[in-house]
Amino acid sequence: MSVLALVCKVPQQSTGGGMGMKCCAYLLAMSAPGGPVNARIKCCACLLVLMMCASTSVRAGGEKALRELLLACRNGDYEAVQVSLRENREPLARQAIKVDRLEQSYTALYVAASGGYAGIVWLLLEAGADVNRRSGPGRTPLMQVCRHSQEKSTPLPFDLVKMLAPPQPSALGSTCSRPAFFSCARDRLHCLRLLVDSGADLDVTDQRGCCALYYCAEQGNRDALTLLIECGAKVRGWRSYKNDPLCRAASGGHIACVRVLLAAHCPIITDSRYGYSALGEAAKGGHVNILQDLLQQGVSANCESSPSGGSPLLIASLEGQLPCVQALLDAGAGINRPNCEGDTALFCAAYGGHLKVVELLLACGASVQGWRSYRNDPLYAAAFNGHIDCVQALTKAGCPVITNKKHGCSALNGASQNGHAKILNYFLQCGISANAESTPLGGTPLLVAAEKGQVACIQILLNAGADIDHFDSGDHTALYHAARKGHLTALEMLLSCGAKIRGWVFYKSDPLCVAAFNGHIDCVRALTNAGALIVTGRKYGYSAPNHAAQNGYTEILAHFLQKGISADVESSPSGGTPLLAAADKGQLACMQLLLNAGANIDRPNANGCTALYYAAQKGHLAAVTYLLERKASVNCRTKLAQTPLSVACQNGHKAVVSALLSAGASQEGIVGSETPLCMAVREGDVEIVDYLLAAADLQARGNKHPLSCEVDPSGYWYCSQEDEQHQSWRKRAL
Repeated sequence: MSVLALVCKVPQQSTGGGMGMKCCAYLLAMSAPGGPVNARIKCCACLLVLMMCASTSVRAGGEKALRELLLACRNGDYEAVQVSLRENREPLARQAIKVDRLEQSYTALYVAASGGYAGIVWLLLEAGADVNRRSGPGRTPLMQVCRHSQEKSTPLPFDLVKMLAPPQPSALGSTCSRPAFFSCARDRLHCLRLLVDSGADLDVTDQRGCCALYYCAEQGNRDALTLLIECGAKVRGWRSYKNDPLCRAASGGHIACVRVLLAAHCPIITDSRYGYSALGEAAKGGHVNILQDLLQQGVSANCESSPSGGSPLLIASLEGQLPCVQALLDAGAGINRPNCEGDTALFCAAYGGHLKVVELLLACGASVQGWRSYRNDPLYAAAFNGHIDCVQALTKAGCPVITNKKHGCSALNGASQNGHAKILNYFLQCGISANAESTPLGGTPLLVAAEKGQVACIQILLNAGADIDHFDSGDHTALYHAARKGHLTALEMLLSCGAKIRGWVFYKSDPLCVAAFNGHIDCVRALTNAGALIVTGRKYGYSAPNHAAQNGYTEILAHFLQKGISADVESSPSGGTPLLAAADKGQLACMQLLLNAGANIDRPNANGCTALYYAAQKGHLAAVTYLLERKASVNCRTKLAQTPLSVACQNGHKAVVSALLSAGASQEGIVGSETPLCMAVREGDVEIVDYLLAAADLQARGNKHPLSCEVDPSGYWYCSQEDEQHQSWRKRAL
């Protein structure tokens, strides 16, 4: 009787885990296919193992067997790996399978190496696993071992290692009589030795360009790093700092790894094209011991250590690493040496708000003036980010508050736009004028605060005597900026303090126009309720109703109509009405609102263009159809003798041409102008030419009602009458 047949007759009973493992071990020893078994089977685990063993011979080398092998490798189940490899050892050990959503393939050796199961690694290598085959994101098993820190593993018990592990790693498999003890322990260093002795390529890189040495440095695994270097792994020739083991070890603060690499003559590359140097990484992380070790190698404290050409001192100052800053200054770092953008260490410290570093730099003689622009001004950086302690330290050290257009934005600007009321108040108490020019356009802090909606800063500036109606070089006031951005609270505060709301000579300075243009209905209502005039006329330019109509703000447009504005008011430099502006942008809802309010549908502007002309010119079919339904004149001409049909033909709007022809648009031209057909021919639009010829032929045959001319879904012109002469047009493809 076979083992499987015998098992099927035994009732399932639950036993202890230890007993189950003993049964499994015994049955595995006796489970040759068809072999006799004299013992009764009382363990469910035995049943499961026997079923797996019985089915392995059927699906040897198959996907299911490979998945079971990978599962056993992941769980560190040494005995299950032995069972999987008992038959078809080499095929299973060499195959890979896709096991994740990224469609990445993994081998059993890669999975076992990831877990640090040295015994399973040994089994797979003995079975012929390829030690250099890539898995996952282009990594070899050696890289995967190095990616995991030795400290995070469970090391082998010392007594077992001493008793079972041989002196030479290469002889581990041949001398260990019971390698099954690896199933319950992890030791990645043993895995690493096995892979290296099996011929693993030490210098191969993954998709990121990182090698095994890099991952050892990343995890701070000094023993693995030493082993790789002793075995001949390269320590130079990296493309950038992202692949450099020394940079990675310095970034992680692994001083032991740094010293191993330096002893192996790993170069310290200092070039802005290379990226961050090892000194820069150490300074960024505040690893002062590593920084000092690197400086003792003869590297200059002023070397380029970042992509922007900054020195380690700038990096340490930006991160607020006070001990590193002190060490670099002691090593002779240039305290006023800028990077390629003009930033100094003092600027970086002020930007980050590191008061202790700022005070140290100031005490060591850092320069507090002479900046090229506000972008390099430490005081502006501190004020912009709200670091009031740094602002006070800088001003006490004599750092000036520069207020002129050439310098750009002043420190008052930085405080005002971000709502740092305490800093703004401090500057005003220091005697800085509330009307000082604080932007390249000549704006004051009040204009900046209004643009950002900083109500507290607006109140402080107004109390300090700021000019509420100050114009910048663009003829804009604080009220204009608040209306443009839709800051209702700031706008109401300015209105309550007497901001000017009338007397604008051009629409570009009118707060009401800019609020309507951007769709801020609350600001529009606040301005009109405060007495703002809805100015119209050609000389004024584009009026507020024009802006609302062209952008489709029906609520704002309805508000203007309720205020008594005529639907036919001139609202553009060419004398156009809001209806023309809405038709030009295809704003159907605004067109309906204006026509229902009594707008003249055929009223032209100074160039003779009507709403239908603009809608046809831009190809807005819905607007054209609506205007035709409202009986707009289809044959009106501009001063250049163009009609809606001719301009639609010129711009290639086929659907609009069809709608206009169906509405009875004439194809006749006048002396000195092109007909729609000539325009279509000149533009080379065959379909529109066919439309025009079909319509002209129907009219020539006496059809007095062009609306009966239709287009079927297949794209053929035909007359609704079903006679042979009319049906001949079906044969003409458009």
